[in-house]
Amino acid sequence: MPGQVEKAAALALLLRGRAPARIVVVGDLILDEYVDGETRRLSPEAPVPILQQERRTLRLGGAANVAHNLVKLGCPVELVGLVGDDDAARQLRGLLAEAGIAAQGIVSESGRVTPHKIRMRAGGQQLLRIDREQEAPLAPTTEAALVAALSTALAAGADGVVISDYAKGSVTPGVLQRLRGNAISTAVDPKGRDFARYRGAQILCPNHHELAAASGRSLAAHDDAAIAEVARDLIAAGTVDAMLVTCGEAGMLLCRADQPPLRIRAERRDVYDITGAGDTVIATLAMGLFAGLGLADAAQLANTAAGIAVTRPGTATVSAAELACARSGVSHPKILSRTALAKELDHARSSGRRIVCTNGCFDLLHAGHAAFLQRARTLGDVLVVGINGDDSVGKLKGDGRPLVPASQRAALLAALEVVTWVHIFAEETPAAFIEAARPDVLVKGNEYRDQEIIGRDAVEASGGRVELIEMVAELSTTALIQRIAQRYGKAVTSAGE
Repeated sequence: MPGQVEKAAALALLLRGRAPARIVVVGDLILDEYVDGETRRLSPEAPVPILQQERRTLRLGGAANVAHNLVKLGCPVELVGLVGDDDAARQLRGLLAEAGIAAQGIVSESGRVTPHKIRMRAGGQQLLRIDREQEAPLAPTTEAALVAALSTALAAGADGVVISDYAKGSVTPGVLQRLRGNAISTAVDPKGRDFARYRGAQILCPNHHELAAASGRSLAAHDDAAIAEVARDLIAAGTVDAMLVTCGEAGMLLCRADQPPLRIRAERRDVYDITGAGDTVIATLAMGLFAGLGLADAAQLANTAAGIAVTRPGTATVSAAELACARSGVSHPKILSRTALAKELDHARSSGRRIVCTNGCFDLLHAGHAAFLQRARTLGDVLVVGINGDDSVGKLKGDGRPLVPASQRAALLAALEVVTWVHIFAEETPAAFIEAARPDVLVKGNEYRDQEIIGRDAVEASGGRVELIEMVAELSTTALIQRIAQRYGKAVTSAGE
């Protein structure tokens, strides 16, 4: 068992997006599609609303969403799963490539339908869901190929395995048998009535409805005693070492053989959509567990991640920076992951709003920053501020910087009325952030007049422009640090702002 020092060190790395674990994800790959629009009238053909389509969005679902969550948390991932040879499979592969998830472990079966969920929404409310899937069992050659892909992924080295079972056919007896013959820890998001098929897993993470169906008993979300009794029966039978049962608004219940059940209360947030929240839970739980956290600490981290995910429409991911903000108590709805920011900016563009973007370290927020941001906001309708992560600031500014952690810098910026959204980027440069944001105007200080501006080419290629703003003289973080040092008699060495 890891000690307190080891667990603290592991948590610090996780919250900086540097998970010291490589995870293999195996399970059902799903293409999630969202068709959004407005309903202004009923159809003359039948008493049903007419959805006037405004936009269509494709996202990774199922095991692909679990892998996406892990990547966003900074965890190296190998994905193993099954698709057909159809348009949904090609779109799914394209989304995986965009997310930076390797597809070598994906097996294609000719004639098979790739699981595809289409949700029709109006005003943020789901009107209808269309499922395209195939219940036929896999051909023996396909299952053999899937097991071979899993073996290859495991042979490359892994700290743990996540099984994401959506009962779409990928989690076959052969796949489970291959994992039982392996010494690597396994976390499972289960489906179906037979949880014994996951025998040998370290932890199962069902919701309380799934556990009720598997046990044949009625289980209320708040009934700790009944849930724990069912979980202990499975643990005693050797099916699994522990179980984390998600209970919606009632939070989670962690059940282990040698300890009383631990109730983890749901964090109070405005719930927008629970779609894909289970993917976020199993991804965060597994990452924490396989990286060295204890079960209780990993479950608490998963609970925090789930609380963020349910505030967003549709299938969502949670970044390490957002987890850090939430854990520090300074989380803010304006602080978004890159995926969440992209969704907001797509909506802003479709509404005809002009997007302004800037970036920097913003260590020790001061009046010069405030004046700069106020001027930047006048150039458009939406102001997005990208800030360097802590590792990036250290490389730019030297030892001892930043003085303020990224989560707190982001919270201060989010508190400013002129700032619409804040994003913490982990890369050394803002190039990827700016390319993803695609602003109409990229704003920098006038000290960049004779310097190369990172992101200029991407902005201008998409029809935008770069605007240089006059900076307030003698106002900088470095000058502020020097004044503090002189007043309190401390020696300071620091790179410029």
